[in-house]
Amino acid sequence: MNRITEITRRNIFDTITMERINWAGRLNEVQFLSRLFELKTLPSTDRRFGDAGQDIWQHRINNYDWEDDWVLYDPRFNLLFCEDGVFLRFLCETIHPVVRADVDEVKKLQELYNQLLRADGLELIEYTRISDIPVFKGKEANRSQELPNQIENLESAPLAAQDNSEKNKKRRLRVFICHASEDKQKARHLFRHLVDDGYDAWLDEENLFAGQDWKLEIGKAIRKSDVFAVLLSSKSVAKTGYVQKEIVHALDFAQEQPEGTIFITPIRLEEGLIPERLKHLQYVNLFDGLGYERLLRALGKRVKELST
Repeated sequence: MNRITEITRRNIFDTITMERINWAGRLNEVQFLSRLFELKTLPSTDRRFGDAGQDIWQHRINNYDWEDDWVLYDPRFNLLFCEDGVFLRFLCETIHPVVRADVDEVKKLQELYNQLLRADGLELIEYTRISDIPVFKGKEANRSQELPNQIENLESAPLAAQDNSEKNKKRRLRVFICHASEDKQKARHLFRHLVDDGYDAWLDEENLFAGQDWKLEIGKAIRKSDVFAVLLSSKSVAKTGYVQKEIVHALDFAQEQPEGTIFITPIRLEEGLIPERLKHLQYVNLFDGLGYERLLRALGKRVKELST
């Protein structure tokens, strides 16, 4: 049962409207909502288009004939009655560093949200940073217990996460997530879950900023990483392009590591082939119910390697 009442949600919606808050920030609305929802699987309200992403693009970017607060009441996203975790993720995304860069504006919005959320015993708190800019998540007000995340197909493994937080307090394990664009949504899920479990995950759309030389920054990020997690699917394995270059870059860097070091971690998203150059490495099946727990165990082992 949801703790955030309809009254609180409507009050937050009214605040967003009256304060003229651009909930998508510096992203367009399709980009923003794609961070939270798989738009290609949601229907279009306009029969000319095949999915929600095309529909939103037409009516909010091309024609601009929907009201600014349309998303708050759109039944496809159901923010008025959705699960608390989804609603809180929406609020947290509106003040995410990728969405909003003005720290003062972020602080103001956090305070506005919390004034209303605390009526239901919840609040948004800073729990990590990206490029020294705060990232938020929901938790029970005045308590240390954080709300469980609503991330599909990923099971938490608190013992492995505790091993990371207790034994590597000075520096969190850096995990670079390599993926094909077709697997972006699953990469986002993995990124959020790893960050929630205390790891310093690196994902292009989360860590790259406008104007940066992305090829240079990706190369630097790989070399700074403790683990290179490569997401493998039928699409990514068969695709030519920068994913393959990242793998080659990681393999070159792996040769500089001590023998037996866990650096490149293949993560299968579905049944399929492993690239020839990665066949010598043990992989994890993320689609398996225990896949994420096995991944965390591997990361925990890497933490131990770095602490000795």
